Amino acid sequence: MSSERVPWSRLDSGEFEHTVAMLVCADHPLGQKFTPGPDGGIDVFVPDGDSQRKVFQVKNFPLKFAGAEFRQVRKSLRAVAETSRQEGWTITEWHLVIPRDSTPGYRARIEEEIKSLGIPTWSWMGLTQLDILAARHQELIDYYLKGGKDRFADQLAELTAIIRGDTTLASGTRLQPADVGERIRILQRAANNDPHYRYHFGTSDCPPHQVDEPWLVAVAAEQHGPMWLHIKVYAKFAAALSERPITTTVQVDVTGDPALAESFEQFLNFGTDLTIPSSAASAELNLPGGLGGTIDNAEIHFTAITAEAGGPEPASSITVGVRDATGDVVAELRLERKSFTSGVRGGQRIVWADRTGKVELALRARFGPVEVEADFRMNWDVHGQLPGDLIWTVPALVDTRR
Repeated sequence: MSSERVPWSRLDSGEFEHTVAMLVCADHPLGQKFTPGPDGGIDVFVPDGDSQRKVFQVKNFPLKFAGAEFRQVRKSLRAVAETSRQEGWTITEWHLVIPRDSTPGYRARIEEEIKSLGIPTWSWMGLTQLDILAARHQELIDYYLKGGKDRFADQLAELTAIIRGDTTLASGTRLQPADVGERIRILQRAANNDPHYRYHFGTSDCPPHQVDEPWLVAVAAEQHGPMWLHIKVYAKFAAALSERPITTTVQVDVTGDPALAESFEQFLNFGTDLTIPSSAASAELNLPGGLGGTIDNAEIHFTAITAEAGGPEPASSITVGVRDATGDVVAELRLERKSFTSGVRGGQRIVWADRTGKVELALRARFGPVEVEADFRMNWDVHGQLPGDLIWTVPALVDTRR
């Protein structure tokens, strides 16, 4: 992969701003890029603690930085400061990213503007910083600026052929233990140039188990005789999922299965867990590395969808009470929020439970018009529980039966 210097000044604005935004996102894996408005440029927001963000403002000013360019930067800076105020978050750092090194006069004027907005830290990221980013993420430079996207498409085809067993083995033969090491080395080389995702390959004598790992977005497996070849796909940074999204089209047939139909409705409304049996589902997956395709006769699992941040959140803990026939509270129990999910139709489900999981309160809410349903569940089986864990739960359970 070539490491020659990028001709930043010869890139058009769209090409420059998009490429540099992706470089910033790769350097700050939690960052996300936004196109703020008609004045041009791209902002990259990086979480920096609770309700705090670092902001990288990408502008393409290759030829000069004078009065007009300064006014455009000032306008964008004031706009993002106003957005942060309205949305209730704080700018901890602000960085101007342009293909020019700073000049003392305009640097001082930006400094004054930054101070007036109460932003504690800022920097001018010019040519030197851009060259450093490019050297650090050469695969992105190759992909966006040097024709690497087309070459990578060819490599993906090769990768898919290797995984499917179309190459390296004679027709009609099965993968043997002696073939595994060489095949994995070929797979690693074929996948190594992906600028957005990385791949981990392994083998076992059984299908993969459900796993939860940071940045893991997909697990694929192919059976070759008694052996299984596993491929784990990890996003290199959060913006990779919007740049090359993973999409799935699922067809579900609930005919003749009222329980499945109800579970599917709960999933759509509230984002709850859903398991679709192989007899009722088919799917078309678009996964990185050419690992997708049509899936028939396969059981499909959907895990709960965590409600998006930004809106008001329900209480993290609540206290429920038990009243006797006269209305007096005879027992109380503290419940902690266990889950908060949302469905594609806009409904929300909140579940609170005690520390033992024996008592659970679930609220389901739909909006327009507002409808709220509640389920209260108690489990009387305390076998295997430590007495210390039940000291607050048992009195509440007993008092509900009086």
